[in-house]
Amino acid sequence: SPPACAAIPKMAARKVAIALDNSKLAKDVFAWALENVVRPGDCLLLLHVEPEQEQALTYLLPEEAELEGSSAVEFKRHVEAEFRSVTQPFAKECSERNLPHEVILLQGDPRDALVDACERLEVALLVLGSHGHGTLRRALLGSVSTYAIHHAHCPVLVYRQ
Repeated sequence: SPPACAAIPKMAARKVAIALDNSKLAKDVFAWALENVVRPGDCLLLLHVEPEQEQALTYLLPEEAELEGSSAVEFKRHVEAEFRSVTQPFAKECSERNLPHEVILLQGDPRDALVDACERLEVALLVLGSHGHGTLRRALLGSVSTYAIHHAHCPVLVYRQ
């Protein structure tokens, strides 16, 4: 099993963060980053953002409405299950390739959570995808990639299909 990032001497490792969700785009971003960005000695930080409970209830899909009456404990279980289902395939591939990696769950608005994590974790590069949402959706919800480009304290690589 590859070492966790903390086990690698600080000067030897470049921390590359990859923002992941459960989209096909995330799979493409991950594959592209492994082929074109990751170098020997790098440590991958696999970042996944889940909204806080209040935010999640605002954006629920109808079939997820049963969460509205859920307790904080049930919501936490839901978040952890989602986190594992999203990140497990990526972590498995890192392990199979013997790449040092850490899987990190962030909570909150994806824009702030990713930017704050990159600064706190001293990330050398953030890689994320652009979903290519239209102008109206981008105006209403904001673009995570655009926000990261303007606010992150590290270089940001945006993968577009």
